[in-house]
Amino acid sequence: MSRISLSVDYEMGAYENFISKFKLRNRFRLELLAEFFGTFCLLTIGSSVTSTFFLHPNHNPYLNIVDKNNTIVYRIENAPPLPIKYAIATGYSTGAMIGMYASLGISGGHLNPAASFALATIGKFPWYKVIPYSIAQITGAFFGCFPTYFAFKEAFEKQHSFIKQENNKTLLIGGSPHSTGGVYSTFLQPHASTYQTFIDQVIGTSFLLFACMAIADEKNLNVHIGLQPFLMAWVIRTLAMTYSINSDNSLNPARDFGPRLFMFFMEYGKDSFIYRDKWYWLFGGIVGPMVGAVLGCWLYELVIGVNHCLMDRRIPHYFSDTLETKGVKRKDAISDERLFKATNEAEKKNIRF
Repeated sequence: MSRISLSVDYEMGAYENFISKFKLRNRFRLELLAEFFGTFCLLTIGSSVTSTFFLHPNHNPYLNIVDKNNTIVYRIENAPPLPIKYAIATGYSTGAMIGMYASLGISGGHLNPAASFALATIGKFPWYKVIPYSIAQITGAFFGCFPTYFAFKEAFEKQHSFIKQENNKTLLIGGSPHSTGGVYSTFLQPHASTYQTFIDQVIGTSFLLFACMAIADEKNLNVHIGLQPFLMAWVIRTLAMTYSINSDNSLNPARDFGPRLFMFFMEYGKDSFIYRDKWYWLFGGIVGPMVGAVLGCWLYELVIGVNHCLMDRRIPHYFSDTLETKGVKRKDAISDERLFKATNEAEKKNIRF
């Protein structure tokens, strides 16, 4: 028995010595690593789900919008049937949820440069971290495309072989049943303009940040931190299905720009930036979500955040309402010293009545 215990102690010591070499001594570096891997999860899972649709043999690449005479009014490229659209949205939101669960307790789980920037504008995030966080997020999204590429490499090569026969490299992005650009990043649809996409990204991202602020606000409903990534992912899923008809809806500069860089260095080349409109990647993919995120954060702060002071936090509103139904007025309840102390202690212990 003594020999066994000695060998176990030796093995545990060797293990601890091994993993200690990977421990980071700098807290900020750990935060950046968490943002990197969080966004890595988002893109790996999201783009892999999308690849499953784009590379499927039964993929129907177009959705034609027709008038009453059955004449095609406009065509939406790479438009999946609604159930598959829901599956893609679920894939990206699940990737975001996993990334947030992995990084929330370390870095805050932003996974989005627009969120980091917007939170800094309202004083809830230090400015000096915005650029490093953004670089970590974009880098994570860039490297998150590699697992998808290698997992479906043969299928990509088969699709691209048909396009090479047509001798038109632009078709790698869109315009062909064999195009695969939509797997990684977002691109304009034929009916949409960069201006229109800018507007939908401002609206969508403002809703995203408004919702995330509400979920994470301890002074509001005080949602348990373990539920926050799940609820935020559900918001992402809903918005991904809501504002996707113009350009597939990024809501996140890292999710759009990181994969676009990946495509640039792969066989897609410069068309990944100039396909249909050379300014879309900037205004639709980056500026729109940044503006929307700032609007969403400030809207929540001006409507909800600044008005927390109007609520008497000494007695929870849900307990106060119960007292009033029993004929006890709020001011009388507060004047009761024993009740005041009891509710104060309950709030400290996070006990709800």
